[in-house]
Formats: sequence, C-alpha cells, structure tokens
Amino acid sequence: MTKLILLALLATTLPAYAFDLGKMLSDAVDDVANEIVNDNINDVKGLIRKKVPSITDISVEKVEAKPGINVDFVYNNQGIIVYTTKTCSTCADLTNYLQTNNLPYIEKDINKDVQGANEYRALNQSGVPITLVKSDMVRGFSQNSMDQVLINNKFK
Repeated sequence: MTKLILLALLATTLPAYAFDLGKMLSDAVDDVANEIVNDNINDVKGLIRKKVPSITDISVEKVEAKPGINVDFVYNNQGIIVYTTKTCSTCADLTNYLQTNNLPYIEKDINKDVQGANEYRALNQSGVPITLVKSDMVRGFSQNSMDQVLINNKFK
C-alpha cells in the first residue's frame, strides 16, 4: 500500500518521460491486490486448520433434528460415517479399528472436506471423532462402546 502512495506522489511531481509510470502504478496495484488476496486466503486457511479437540468422554445418542438444521444426511445413512481430522490420534485409532474389523465406512476430514465440515456443523458437535452408525451418533472412541453400537445396528 505504501508503494502505491509513493508512486502516486511521484506521478504528480516528476515528468512522465523519466520512467514508465503507468507500468509502475500497474505493478503496485497488482502487488497490493495480491497482498489482500493472500491475507484473506491465509485467514481462511487458519480458520479451516484450527485445531479441533479430540473427544475424551465417550457418549452414544440418537441424532435428533434441531430446528433450522438439516440432518437428512444422517437418516439417509445406512452405513458408518466418521468425522475426523488428520491430527487426531483417537480418530486414527477408530479408523484402524474399523479397518481391522473389515467394516465399510466413509471418513470425512472436517478440515479438508467441505461437505463433511457442513455435516459436522449440522450435528452441533465440538471435537472429533464423531461417528454415525445409521442414526446413532458416537462421540469419541472406545472399542467396547463401538462394539455395542455396531451390534445394535447389525454390523457385527
């Protein structure tokens, strides 16, 4: 921004034949525009990459629709959906458990998958992993709790 102001001042004081003022002004405007765009991109990346806490207390509940929130994706789900982040070790334990037991699942990294992030927000949760087994929602991960939910939903 400072470069743009200085060039504007120069434009009013120096003869135009001394340098290619048009090119310099154009380059300065491009630099300022790029700075603004890059700052905004970095702000968005920071929001997306903000650390989501791992859940330590395990709970299982039925997903209920809340006024104004569309959770049809839950009720249309006939399988297992896992909401995770790359930095969550509990999420890795959960996905390893599902793979070891040959259970088909869909993993949605809420920092990378826009649709998954929107679904996660619709569930009104904080922390990961969140696992949907049909319309049961499991917060966190313990093998015993997951075994019970999978048995109740006829996956085991």
